Order: sequence, then C-alpha cells, then structure tokens
Amino acid sequence: MEVKDVTEHARYQVVLDQGEKVIETLTDFCERRGIKSGALKGIGAVRHSEIGYYDLSTKEYSFKTYDDDLEVVSLIGNISLVEEKPFIHAHITLGNRDMNTVGGHLKECMVAVTLEIHLITFNEHFTRTHNEHIGLNLLDL
Repeated sequence: MEVKDVTEHARYQVVLDQGEKVIETLTDFCERRGIKSGALKGIGAVRHSEIGYYDLSTKEYSFKTYDDDLEVVSLIGNISLVEEKPFIHAHITLGNRDMNTVGGHLKECMVAVTLEIHLITFNEHFTRTHNEHIGLNLLDL
C-alpha cells in the first residue's frame, strides 16, 4: 500500500453543456489551467457513453456503447499525468428510465442535458507509470 498526504490547491464547479464530450472537455480544461493532479465527481445526464471493464487475464478493456440518454448516477475519478499531460481516470454509473444501472471505466460520453462536475486540485503532482504485470498505467505516489 502507498499513501501520500495531499493538500488541496483549488476547487472548481464545472458545468458541461449539451453536446460536449466529457473526457475530452475535462482534459482540455486541465491542460488550459495547468492542473496536474486532483479528484472529481459529477452528476447529470449523458448519451453515446462508452464504458468498459478491464480483464486482467487478457490485459485488455472490453467496451460497450450505450447510445440512449442516461442519468449519471455517479461519476468519480482522478487526475494525474501521463507523459507530462493531464490524464482523467474516471468510473461512471448510469441509470435508464427503468431504473436499471450499468457502470464501469469511462472511455468517453457526450452530455445529453447537463453535467455538473466538482473538481478539486492538489498541490502535489501525481504521475502514472506503466506496470507490465498489470498492463496499465498505474498511479505512482
């Protein structure tokens, strides 16, 4: 286990508009603001959602696309650096009109109505380093 005490730098309330791509827009926001590490959470509604599951045995993601408008029950993630650029790692839970949910690693989605993001930045900078055994870029404290 690795633990690092972090201090907050700034807090932002970010509202994404209908039609904006979530990961692309948040990554661009971080690049423009010089944000190198942080945490985020959000609620709203999205469509064209591509979410996945990582299979450790094959070291590959399996993705599924949901084109319907879905409620964001929970969006949570962190911000770190990969190759000196901001990287958003987020998981999402989505609910449909029948109150059924799906969730997983968020590859990308588009805002259907609005998406309200609470973003906290840290003074410390975190990077991700490729782990051969796992097959992913893991958070390096």
